[in-house]
Amino acid sequence: MKKLNIPTGMVELEINGSHVLRVNPGDPEVYAGCMELCRELPELSKSLRARTDGLSLENPDKNTVESALAEARALDGVLKKRLAGIFGCGFNGAFDGVSLLAIAENGRTVFENLLAAVTPMLESGLNARREKLRDQAAEAVSKASARRARTAPKA
Repeated sequence: MKKLNIPTGMVELEINGSHVLRVNPGDPEVYAGCMELCRELPELSKSLRARTDGLSLENPDKNTVESALAEARALDGVLKKRLAGIFGCGFNGAFDGVSLLAIAENGRTVFENLLAAVTPMLESGLNARREKLRDQAAEAVSKASARRARTAPKA
């Protein structure tokens, strides 16, 4: 059987030494998916905020705490599912079972840290893609102009 290897621009990113994320940094769909998820996050997390806004840490109601934890687990699952759809791989094992809503040592959620890590790479990939397309367009225009000049009737 013959093998066909097609360049895809994929890079492999190792997440915390336990999970490999494969992504083409110049893929506009990946960037668009991340930006869309960021725009939707306030709506996705509205239910969780509603359950935790009135939560008292001094005298917490057991049902309210359990309800908020269930909402947090559900939102974590939604985020991981959406990220899997964007990047084409599962995220359940990527953070060793840590929720994407967990607060990391820098005070941001794991989800925020993930987006902060991949966004510059995606933006750089998109800029490189844009430059490549611009160069290809300029080359096509130059070739077309040269063809026209060769085939134009002599005056």
